Amino acid sequence: MSEEKRLRTVKTEKKKARDFKAFVVDNIKNFIIGAIVLLVLFIAYLGSPLSKTSQINVSGINDLGEQQVINASKISTDTSVLNVFSHKRTYEQRVKDDLQTIKTINFDIDSFNKLDIKIKEYETVGFILKDGHYYRILETGKTVSKKLKLPIGNYPVYSGFDNKDVLDNTIKQYAKLDLKIKNSISEVKYEPAKLDKNKVRLYMNDGNEVIVNTKTMVKKMKYYPSISSQMKEKGVVDLEVGSFSYPFSSK
Repeated sequence: MSEEKRLRTVKTEKKKARDFKAFVVDNIKNFIIGAIVLLVLFIAYLGSPLSKTSQINVSGINDLGEQQVINASKISTDTSVLNVFSHKRTYEQRVKDDLQTIKTINFDIDSFNKLDIKIKEYETVGFILKDGHYYRILETGKTVSKKLKLPIGNYPVYSGFDNKDVLDNTIKQYAKLDLKIKNSISEVKYEPAKLDKNKVRLYMNDGNEVIVNTKTMVKKMKYYPSISSQMKEKGVVDLEVGSFSYPFSSK
């Protein structure tokens, strides 16, 4: 290689090195400037109303109240959105622990600082009366520990049950009834007999009473609308063995 070509090659290599160095320096400068801008924007965001939860919406509630869910979350309009987002599972579990009727719960951030709480509740199948207080019974058979002075909603009250197995089975059978039949029952009273430990008396909203075995309740209660429609006066519908009715006056 001639001296002239060697010098030209050296100059080319040096120029490439200078260009690369300038490229790296420029990119480092741009990165630092970008990082500073982002830091300034982040600090500005933390000090702005956008960083705080501006609104809390609760959907999917049935027996629970919207404010109950919000209170259980302990989230207010002063709570940081980043705090909620970074500790999402903790907040969700907090609500589930406090409100035993919640089956599933999910927190979502919408429009920067609006919190959407989506829940699904366990179905309430009734209330049990104990020591003058009412306790909610869930579809799982679990009894919610919170005391109530009065039952809420159109659910039956279970009374006289000193046998948990019978109560659990009665609850399961009730859950299988047609909705119209469910809504027509105001109270389920346990009245075990010597020959029938699964006997219950159903107090109906129309004023009638039904005697039935819990094991055959779903099958037998299908006939109640037809039987009650033929009764000339209020009385008892006995579905324990066969299916017949008699008025209260005949007692």
